[in-house]
Amino acid sequence: MTPKCKKILLTCVCFLFLTGCGARRTDYGTIKLAIPENPTTLDPALIVDVLGGGISAKIFNGLVRADKDLHVVGDIASSWDISSDGKRYTFTLRDDVFFHNGRRLTPLDVKYSFERVLNPETGSARKWIFNNIVGVDAFTKGEKDSVTGIKVVNKNTLQIELSDSFGPFLWLLTMPNAYIVPKEEVHRLGEEFSRRPIGTGPFMLKEWKQDYEIVLEAHTRYFDNKPKMKGIEYRIIPDEFSSLAEFENGNLDIVSIPRAEYKTILNDQSKKENIFSCAGLNTYYLGFNCSRHPFNNKIVRQAVNYAIDREKIARNLLDDRVNCARSVLPPQLDGGEYPQCGYPYDPQKARDLLREAGISGELTITLYQNRTKEAAHITEVVQHYLKAVGINAVIIEREWSSFKETVINGEPDMFLLSWWADYPDAENFFFPNFHSLNHGAGGNKTRFDDARIDALIREAQKTIDAEKRKELYVQLNKEIFEEAPWVFLWHKGEYVLTQPWVKGYTLYPIYNSDKGTDIWIDVKKISAKKSYIK
Repeated sequence: MTPKCKKILLTCVCFLFLTGCGARRTDYGTIKLAIPENPTTLDPALIVDVLGGGISAKIFNGLVRADKDLHVVGDIASSWDISSDGKRYTFTLRDDVFFHNGRRLTPLDVKYSFERVLNPETGSARKWIFNNIVGVDAFTKGEKDSVTGIKVVNKNTLQIELSDSFGPFLWLLTMPNAYIVPKEEVHRLGEEFSRRPIGTGPFMLKEWKQDYEIVLEAHTRYFDNKPKMKGIEYRIIPDEFSSLAEFENGNLDIVSIPRAEYKTILNDQSKKENIFSCAGLNTYYLGFNCSRHPFNNKIVRQAVNYAIDREKIARNLLDDRVNCARSVLPPQLDGGEYPQCGYPYDPQKARDLLREAGISGELTITLYQNRTKEAAHITEVVQHYLKAVGINAVIIEREWSSFKETVINGEPDMFLLSWWADYPDAENFFFPNFHSLNHGAGGNKTRFDDARIDALIREAQKTIDAEKRKELYVQLNKEIFEEAPWVFLWHKGEYVLTQPWVKGYTLYPIYNSDKGTDIWIDVKKISAKKSYIK
């Protein structure tokens, strides 16, 4: 998926006079933050990106969720039981969960929501999260009108039966695609449900003005920790420096720290207590189209890995805010400690490998990027490195939606992208990105296809024993490293600056863990810290 741990903040109930701009804010019940673009959709069945997933986490709930310590905890499920063979999951649901339209949620809603993701007419790219449930094939082929492995036992109990054991199954249920939706609203709104979603979460969608803002308001009947603010306003500001300027004028309550301002802000003692950071569960990469010449040859892919000085890019272009990737996995995950320094910068070896692959003369390829300044800087440097070994990279930039579509359709030879964990298990990197079932929208945007690696991924999925799964993850990490479907670039941390009156803020390593309910404002600090605003 595409990057950005998007987080939320707070509210207040008094007037704030801003120095420097002379403006007066009057909307203290709503926390304001910036996002760089519109999410593609807020329909859980269709979400594939971090931005949409982060916002939908405020609007919807699943059976379970991930907490800030990366443990699976109950969401609408108050408890669950797993059979000894790991194939049967029995969930007891809370009886105080209400949709935004006022109707109480029941196990029938869970069954409907999961079957909706699986229904081919929905067009979900995340059907794979439910593929291991008994009866899925018959349902998707139209042979059955429901999935037999999803059973409503009684008014508060749901049972899910798997065709085989699946180690990370509970983690799959924390994903946005497993959020619960009301059937009547989906049918009433049709395609508009993606822009007018209705869930059970702590916030409800109030308004979505394309390319301007998305406004959420608190759900007063929320069953869990109720929001401490009246709403959240996501302002759509593509340029990070414009976002910082709005923050400095007091018009935003939280902002991601731009790379160019990172050292200045980090060294500002007045802001020290308001800087938050966390190591990202992500991997940034250059993806190859492995289905056609020249990158259907792993020797050419390895050559490009040797051609690029990742450490120099990290040091000079990204201000050391990233850790260079040794392989696919972030080091925090089991299997990510694979003892390999990565592909070292060795342009001569790159040239030798290109000759070994039978490539003589200059090779011309296309390199696609999302339309952002950082992406442009990175691809320009990559273009320089590739030129030095005889590869002419033609850079093509696209607005996010168009860029994503071209990559899914397999148009680029190479592309710059990242994958952010939906849940903290290595399987979430391996299966979506490298299993042959997931070409294109399913996650495998490189169209990588290797039967041996497919089999290893499946074996790891079925292994319940944690230590044995870890061994398989190490092996997978090593073999995918050698196949090199990506140029393994870096793992990016998140750096955020909050206003001094914001309290209770937490950066979550998983983007869909944050429900936005814990943040509050210390009103006394607003008047005392006005000088914080330039």
